Amino acid sequence: MKINIGIIGAGSFSIAIAKHLSEKNFNIKMWGYRKRRSRIFKK
Repeated sequence: MKINIGIIGAGSFSIAIAKHLSEKNFNIKMWGYRKRRSRIFKK
């Protein structure tokens, strides 16, 4: 049982890491996009 739980746990953990990394990259891209736009729209 413990081995199965470990495998499932590792799988969900790696999925969580992948989601976190993709969200992080997306946030960095959006932040850079906002930064560029704010520079254009600044008075």
